Amino acid sequence: MSGSKERNGLAGTTVIHQNGKPPQSVATGTQSMAEYRAIARKKLLPQGYSGYMHLFYLFGTCTAIMSICVWWMERLTWLDWLSIPVFMSIANAYEYAVHRYPGHVTLSPQPFRYFHKSHTGLHHRFFTYENFQPDLGHVDYYFALFPLRVYATWFLTATLPVTLVGRYYLPWNICLIAACVGSFYLVLYEVLHSYAHESLPRAMLSVVSYIPGADFVREHHRLHHHPRLMTSCNFNLTFPLTDWLVGTLVTKLPAS
Repeated sequence: MSGSKERNGLAGTTVIHQNGKPPQSVATGTQSMAEYRAIARKKLLPQGYSGYMHLFYLFGTCTAIMSICVWWMERLTWLDWLSIPVFMSIANAYEYAVHRYPGHVTLSPQPFRYFHKSHTGLHHRFFTYENFQPDLGHVDYYFALFPLRVYATWFLTATLPVTLVGRYYLPWNICLIAACVGSFYLVLYEVLHSYAHESLPRAMLSVVSYIPGADFVREHHRLHHHPRLMTSCNFNLTFPLTDWLVGTLVTKLPAS
């Protein structure tokens, strides 16, 4: 889901902005999936891109943040421990809201429009219900993982402000737990999302397969990629709590 893109409808033309230059055509709906993917790689992949390094950056940054948070924590109380499921539930609702609305509804603010075109316009075009896995190894991780700048934006606009502002209103441990849970949730999302699309190294796919519910997540997310369901169902990826609460959880493809 990387790159600055525009797209005229799901079956239309995908374009990319590069260094302020006019957008370039990537592919049209008349092309086959193989042709579309080949052109998308040629137009969008940064030179020398490595999916392995992308994952290393994700794991390295989040692990560093979580380690610092744990190091700074004082002795945990029962209230601190109870805050963990609360923050996980908040993160789940946040994941749902961002995926459902900017992800699949065109909103006016430019960052939301960018995310919508990036997600619906590229990710859902590169990974369809029928073509749900990559076919060119780690270079295709680029189309499953968030762009690196999204990680930086997450840390600078969510994790860090929550920790610093919350310091004036909440116990320090609670603020650190919020930052730690936010980083953990981001890793969990990316790992399960990449597992669903088989966009992980083979050894990692094997390890993640032992996580309870991992195969459910894969099918749950694949249903979301069906054209009839992607704007109305299965917006959670990690665990479908908010989908269940608001009635958008679907476990099988409805009859035509």
